[in-house]
Amino acid sequence: MQEIDMAGTTNPPPKISLEDVVDESNMSEQRSKKPLASFNILFDPQIYAAESSSEDEKEDKSNVLPTINSEDYSRKIATTISSAKTSAALRKGKTRKYHVEGTVITPLKHRHILEDYNVMLNLTDVSYGDYGHEKFYLLQVLEADKKKNYYVFARWGWVGADNAQTSLKKFGKNKEAAIEEFEKEFLEKTLNEWKDRKAFNPVEGKYVLTQAEGLSTENIPEELIKEQETLKLSLEEAWKKPSNIIDSVKELMKTIWNLNKIENTMKELSFDRHKFPLKKLSKDRIQKAFAILNKIQELLIANKVSGEVINTLSNDFYTLIPQIQLTKTSSAINHIQRLREKIMVLELLNDILFAYNSLVTVGKSVEEKSIADVLYESLQCIIRPVMLYSPLAGIITDSICNAHGSAPYKLNVKEIYGIEKSSEDMLFFPFTNFPNKKFLWNGNMIVSLPKILMQSLKIPAPEIPSARYLFGKGIYFYDIASKAANACRPSKENPEVILILCEVALGNVKEVYAAKAFKRPPTGYHSVKGVAKLCPDINYCNACEELASGDAKIDLGRVDKNKELGNMTTELQYNEYVIYDYSQVRMRYLVKCYADFSVLSEDNVNA
Repeated sequence: MQEIDMAGTTNPPPKISLEDVVDESNMSEQRSKKPLASFNILFDPQIYAAESSSEDEKEDKSNVLPTINSEDYSRKIATTISSAKTSAALRKGKTRKYHVEGTVITPLKHRHILEDYNVMLNLTDVSYGDYGHEKFYLLQVLEADKKKNYYVFARWGWVGADNAQTSLKKFGKNKEAAIEEFEKEFLEKTLNEWKDRKAFNPVEGKYVLTQAEGLSTENIPEELIKEQETLKLSLEEAWKKPSNIIDSVKELMKTIWNLNKIENTMKELSFDRHKFPLKKLSKDRIQKAFAILNKIQELLIANKVSGEVINTLSNDFYTLIPQIQLTKTSSAINHIQRLREKIMVLELLNDILFAYNSLVTVGKSVEEKSIADVLYESLQCIIRPVMLYSPLAGIITDSICNAHGSAPYKLNVKEIYGIEKSSEDMLFFPFTNFPNKKFLWNGNMIVSLPKILMQSLKIPAPEIPSARYLFGKGIYFYDIASKAANACRPSKENPEVILILCEVALGNVKEVYAAKAFKRPPTGYHSVKGVAKLCPDINYCNACEELASGDAKIDLGRVDKNKELGNMTTELQYNEYVIYDYSQVRMRYLVKCYADFSVLSEDNVNA
């Protein structure tokens, strides 16, 4: 670490930027070849936050304490963790300034952060190779505990690298000069004034605040993680209270309103709760990210897939949505498939935000009443278990087991629940005698179910880019359960899925054989069907009074080649049904299944 003494004179200290202190141009040589799963990279707080000593005078006599060469101790400095833990340690006065040269650590004591002059910046640049560049920059004003000497401390480097550089500028007793230097460096790095940070305006090619909200150093991720753990414990206790609903429905509530599942889904989406805690997730952040993806979609449609504009927009997206993973996380969003993946991530984050905020609200308000009762009532529907040995359960199970595609797992039915939602019944009433009604499958991840059960299945919101949807923004259904289950993303580690069996008023269906975006069905039609190569045997599509009154049919046959395809060619493997008016659907059953990966499912297709 380089140290600069900017005190000892009555004249104002010279304006020296960090670029004058350390040349950042050689950082590319120091970058780790393999990107690590990290976002706000700092250091181990056990190293940085040492216990304070009362001998502040010793610091002035010798700025360097004895060197520590312990191999285990020095290895910790390469560990990458959240910057917030460091900030917390500094504010408590347990500080240790340090110098890193290879594996040698030289600590200095007795300093704390001055007021709120503490900021973490991030710069993402996807134009550098497959993985892109991600740099962090920590900037702080430090104050000596006793003698009130002032310093500007900086630490910067590549995200994930273990050789970050540091700089310390000394200002003696000149507090104003230290603050002026801090604000000057903040302006140089961001092109934003420190005093205007709450209205921070990102500038292309410059660093941005890693936290666009909650800039106060009091709102640190460590405290948010602790708050989340406290919430988890309080919810566990709340679930133990006696409930007025039957046990099987209570277990369903525990399954869909589950903080552990929310955290696991965030992890599957490559978010680290220590770097991006759930409380930092906001609707505003998601909306801004959607706006960026809409701009990228426009460029892709115009075939402008290269150049600085795509890179800049990709950088802006990753700054808002900091996914971290050992893959090409920071690659430019310059392909339709990559865009679809990001749209899916944001839609899931929207659902996660809804479920989490609901849990937080209920967790804080529940006193005497059972949390299971409160959450069940919030869904505004009636849920009843279906006996697994009943004829009704047999029909649903046959539909799942017979009409099974080539998924790498077998679906085993564990629980079935009937759903009655009065708001859906009213909207669906005009379609009661509608021709061509079918029971079709809809699949979603479990974290999405609280929002779906409460608000019903909906058409994607206007701000969501349409690129993810083959036939435009609508509600999609399948006649093959395993196709719907794929949307639940089952895995060997998380095999549980919950499918929704819906009654859908298809009416006059427009059949198409290739992707085409519809805003609504063509004139004279009520829905769209993507015709596929494979489908359930049409000879076993029957109306079943056990499922519902009326003539709604359900597919019970095995998957076979589509004999009605004739000489037509299609891009689809399995049929997709799309409606563009949510009044045409009502949810009828929830089916809890487990994906068994021990036996790969057969293709179930007759050659």
